[in-house]
Amino acid sequence: MILQKLVDELKETCGIGVPYQMNMIYTNRANTTLPIQIYLPVGAKSPMWCTATGKLYLSQLPRTSREKILQNLSLDKFTKIRSPISMR
Repeated sequence: MILQKLVDELKETCGIGVPYQMNMIYTNRANTTLPIQIYLPVGAKSPMWCTATGKLYLSQLPRTSREKILQNLSLDKFTKIRSPISMR
């Protein structure tokens, strides 16, 4: 399987996602054996702009298509923590 070969080479969990609205839906994944890894199960939905899969997808679109999507993205903050002071 190509996805598993990629995992073996990169030593990272890898997934395949497809665009859906302004998100990426993960349709396949292969896990690394490393103890720390991201958990995005098949069927998980993530905003297109904040994942490697989504960024790769956007980067490969024709400029006009990409700009149309970027104009409609909601770049939500996932945390209010923005500095070490806030973390303390």
